[in-house]
Amino acid sequence: MRRRWEAAPQARRARALELAAAVAAAVDRAAAEGAPLGAAFEAAAAESAWSARRLRNAWSGEQPGLKRRPRALWPLLLLDRRRGPGLTTEISDEAWQAFLADYLRPEAPPAAHSHRLVQRLGAARGWVVPAHPRTLLRRLDREVGRAAVILARQGAEAAAAMRPPQIRSRDDLRALEIACADGHTLDVMARWPKGMVGRPCLLGWQDIYSGAIIAWRLEETETSDGYRAAFGDLIVEWGIPVWVLLDNSRAAASKILSGGSRTRFRGRARDDDPVGIFTRLLGPDRIIWALPYHGRSKPVERAFRDLATAISRDIRLRGAWTGSSPERKPENYGERTVPIADVEAVAADAIREHNERPGRRATGGESLMARFLGSHAEHAAAIRRLTGEQLAEWLLACARATADRKSGAVTVAGQRYWAEALALRFAGRTGAQRRCVVRFDPDRLDRPVRVEELDGRLIATAEPQGSVPFLSREGARAQARDAARHRRAAKEQLDAARRMEARRLAALVAEDAAARGVPEKPAAPVVRGAFPDQPAAADQLERRFEDAILGPWKEKTG
Repeated sequence: MRRRWEAAPQARRARALELAAAVAAAVDRAAAEGAPLGAAFEAAAAESAWSARRLRNAWSGEQPGLKRRPRALWPLLLLDRRRGPGLTTEISDEAWQAFLADYLRPEAPPAAHSHRLVQRLGAARGWVVPAHPRTLLRRLDREVGRAAVILARQGAEAAAAMRPPQIRSRDDLRALEIACADGHTLDVMARWPKGMVGRPCLLGWQDIYSGAIIAWRLEETETSDGYRAAFGDLIVEWGIPVWVLLDNSRAAASKILSGGSRTRFRGRARDDDPVGIFTRLLGPDRIIWALPYHGRSKPVERAFRDLATAISRDIRLRGAWTGSSPERKPENYGERTVPIADVEAVAADAIREHNERPGRRATGGESLMARFLGSHAEHAAAIRRLTGEQLAEWLLACARATADRKSGAVTVAGQRYWAEALALRFAGRTGAQRRCVVRFDPDRLDRPVRVEELDGRLIATAEPQGSVPFLSREGARAQARDAARHRRAAKEQLDAARRMEARRLAALVAEDAAARGVPEKPAAPVVRGAFPDQPAAADQLERRFEDAILGPWKEKTG
């Protein structure tokens, strides 16, 4: 009853209150003056907008009947419960189901279109169809519900947006406790020194506590190497975060970065996966994954929306803006392409302005960078850092490889690397036993690489095996010298291990057989077949033929 009162329009509630007050006034007058109720209703009707009959029916009528009811419930009982026009309009069940089938689909046709379709179908089948689509929409809201309609016509994301987003407090965090990464392709046409032309991708790392962008890179595309390089800038400048928050793109969720993580959404976990850079540095449980197709779970998305506009539409990059979509191309589209160095300068200014802008409501008026620096200085003792040697090793990219079956050499990015320890470890092994992880500098493939077991144990530091001219005698001689040295080393190792000759072992086996008295195996006898002489067999066959064929003929002829 209370829910019906709250759902009623304000005008109906006001009329119910006025009617209840008029009935109460008549009842109180009759009790005070000792007058009949009929006369009291007549007097109350003269002072109100209600007739005496209406007041009398409200008091003693069956619907609702206020006699013997608490006065607090009188307005609720007198509330006009009549429904608006159209809600009870008759409609055939087949027509209603046809309307639902057409209207509640992802193509989201207008209600008028679905109504005309039902009318056309119903005319040939005798369906009862309301004259106006608004009647169907009112029944839809009453029986199906708004949330279900939005889910059917706009999808799960729009239905989830009916609930307000969760507000997550950052006051219990500190600087560099959680770092969030994301990539955004800028709407500007740039040109790289090597001649490549395209839209650069901004890869950034945001500190969740302060919201400041603390590391970023501009790359040709979103790649795992770009995230790795930007994260290298972060740990060099500020230190190692406790947690990282990543999205599920192919670059951010690559196994090079997060292999071995226990909660990855992308890719199947395999036993021979390399230990990713983030997993190795932070631990397998220190990677937080954003919900797939749910941008609000990454706070950096909001910052990138502002930065993308500030960078792409900067006056210094005029004529290079491409628009946010093919339908929104500017009039000067394709007027020019700008050098990537100019884009980097504009991006640096935009990020600096974003971090140092005062008056932030989320930070109590101070800038994002001021909030970050204050917390960073306060908790400097709790922030881990890497030594120079550790940093140089960690910044190497990694790739899974299968060593060569004969030589143990590994090939990464088209370059072959080899060390003698690789041959000793992998030569002659099965495919599963030759799997390894190679850590290398993608910008300097001419440098040695680290070859490790799948669990991170170092096997060897392999040197690049560069090519030589086809007719190079010096290269052939060097190869021959290395091969001869390798054979001598293998022979020396074999001689050191094998001190008993094969002839000596054969003599020992013969002595052992003689001591145990093993008899020699006798020769098997040859069984000779007994076959009749050929002429006798031929004569016998001829006699059988004469008896079988010529015998009856001789008897007839005498």
